[in-house]
Amino acid sequence: MKREDVHHLWAPRDATFSPWVKPVLFAHLGEEVAPKPPPAPPPWVEERIVAPLHAHVQATPAGEHPYRSAPRGLDTALILDLPGAAGVRVGAALGRHGFLPVPLYNAIPAPEGVIEYAEVMEALVDAAESLAGISPDAPPAFLLDQRRMGTGLLLKAGRFDNRSVVFAGDFPSAKTLSRAGVRRAALVQRESARPAGDLLPILVSWQEHGIEILHVRTDVNGPAEVLRVARPALFEAIGAWFDRMGLHRRRDGTFGGVIPESPSGG
Repeated sequence: MKREDVHHLWAPRDATFSPWVKPVLFAHLGEEVAPKPPPAPPPWVEERIVAPLHAHVQATPAGEHPYRSAPRGLDTALILDLPGAAGVRVGAALGRHGFLPVPLYNAIPAPEGVIEYAEVMEALVDAAESLAGISPDAPPAFLLDQRRMGTGLLLKAGRFDNRSVVFAGDFPSAKTLSRAGVRRAALVQRESARPAGDLLPILVSWQEHGIEILHVRTDVNGPAEVLRVARPALFEAIGAWFDRMGLHRRRDGTFGGVIPESPSGG
């Protein structure tokens, strides 16, 4: 299979949300790739993601513009903020439930990178063919790497720093989502009760424009909970925090750069 074919399966030309697929990991695949049989879908996808969302939707009065073709009446976009290749595998599994997985990985992969992306890239290749046949107007499941900010990792001079964050421009606006029939968005996380700092401005904007925000945990059984995301007076502090992280963001919006030696040589 050619890498262009892998990319086209993840970003079908006629799909509503394909324009948001980030191409960087696909561009770093070999010209020819050999998909392996993907692992079986995680057995808890139905129980811990699909069923809680369905139950919440069923218990919520229908709005004026229900999503016309979403599975089981769902008019919900997903943000899968899961570690490593788990996001790809869960996203592909949700394709079987009528969602269109949308990879938002925007870091440059490198063997010496702070964040390792080889397994994520292999998962993208292995799962590609399973996506054929998803409706082009299916609700999106945006895929993020929970490790992207490199929390707790040791940064050494000479290593390739491909830590990253997401910005509002990496996602569709609330208006675009609403026009596609999306009325709610569910943040899906593992072992985390709060959104990552870079997601806060995005979720707040969507919420302020009438999109209900839900929170779903993959590591525990439970309902989809409504998430009240307050606009913090912290937004400026969050921006300063991004600056302090010293991320290596390139002009094309991707992340990656060699960590320089300190002036003292340490």
